[in-house]
Amino acid sequence: MTIEQQIEQAVSIMKNGGVIAYPTEAVFGLGCDPFNEQAVQHILELKQRDTSKGLIIIAASWKQIKDFVQPVPELLFRQIQATWPGPTTWIFHTKPGFPQWVTGKHNSVAIRVTDHPIAKSICEQFNGPIISTSANLEGQAPAKTTNEVQTIFNDKLDLIIDAKVGDEEKPTTIYSATTGQRIR
Repeated sequence: MTIEQQIEQAVSIMKNGGVIAYPTEAVFGLGCDPFNEQAVQHILELKQRDTSKGLIIIAASWKQIKDFVQPVPELLFRQIQATWPGPTTWIFHTKPGFPQWVTGKHNSVAIRVTDHPIAKSICEQFNGPIISTSANLEGQAPAKTTNEVQTIFNDKLDLIIDAKVGDEEKPTTIYSATTGQRIR
């Protein structure tokens, strides 16, 4: 199956409440529709992750996420835009009504506008942001290959996109979109 066919299948799976694994800038991510509570809960169960921690979402563009977050000061917004698309994640305060199953105990969400071609294409074809949490069990090293994803999750995922992660050595840097301060 070609990458294009895998992306098409991934989008269909997520639109029907499924969970996929896909390459990102540094590691494989687990993805689903962030507005589908059952799908998000399935990811949390697979990872054995505490629901209070919250999850990262990725998008293909600012347009896909701007309606979900509180405005930030213009100077900081320009700083954020200068890092996107790319391997930098920003934590934004969410607008009322954004799903708590994504934010956990927080009133904020971590967002990245990705430049990984496969992850970006998935978001473009999905026509919105998707969950992007590392493909690993809580506290363990994230998967960097399709074989590692398969070993960790066996047949518990609906699809693993067979492609390579980007060239980043470590998971993305995270900053506060409120203060500009580095968090990770």
